[in-house]
Amino acid sequence: MKAGLPSLCGGEGAYINRVEDAFTPFIFVMKKTRLTLSLFFILLSFFIVPSLAQEAKPVAWGHGYLSWRDNNYVALGWQFPDHVSIEYEQSIFNRAWNQQQGRIAVGYYDQWNKWYVSGRAYFGGGYSGDYSVLGARIFARYALDRYFLPYGCVNPHFDSYYGYRTCSMWGFESQVLSNVSLLAQYTCIPIDRIAYDYIQVGCRLRISGLTLTPVLSIPIGDTPGSVRLLAGFGYYF
Repeated sequence: MKAGLPSLCGGEGAYINRVEDAFTPFIFVMKKTRLTLSLFFILLSFFIVPSLAQEAKPVAWGHGYLSWRDNNYVALGWQFPDHVSIEYEQSIFNRAWNQQQGRIAVGYYDQWNKWYVSGRAYFGGGYSGDYSVLGARIFARYALDRYFLPYGCVNPHFDSYYGYRTCSMWGFESQVLSNVSLLAQYTCIPIDRIAYDYIQVGCRLRISGLTLTPVLSIPIGDTPGSVRLLAGFGYYF
């Protein structure tokens, strides 16, 4: 890790995007657009998609999905019947244009009785080519009963500029209605590129092939910033 840089999951310092003055008005517009897109997906989830969505019915070769996470990233993927998945994830307007990030991920998922497990390896980097990221996410959830589903995720993550860190997420979900769950979790998995500590509370709504997960993300310890509403969206087709 380079000297003087903040350590991952340590919350030291602050991550500052360096943008040339000429791009400042453009980046301001992109950030406003990002907020607008986040609100759009929330409204789409509640009012438009449920009226159009049909129960996802996997075809012989699997099914696809479209997702949106942390207000910043959109992904398009495919899940095959043999429990293998492939995905491409793209950042949306969260930094300078030449610093947009893309990732390719290949994973495996399965369910045994009350256990659901998944693992994926990913690789990507910035469009400018000045950094790359790679890592893996290993996730497990156990359905003790409908009111208590503890889960955890381990995320060994390497950024060619910030170095290596083993990140994690731990929490539980409680299914209060057939299509509504409450959740609470701790995470230091990077939302952008630096890992900070957050407590997140929210809910998960399921309507046919649609899943919506809004959470309040609360910084803890030395994590900079304030409480934010993060939108998560997924649709299987």
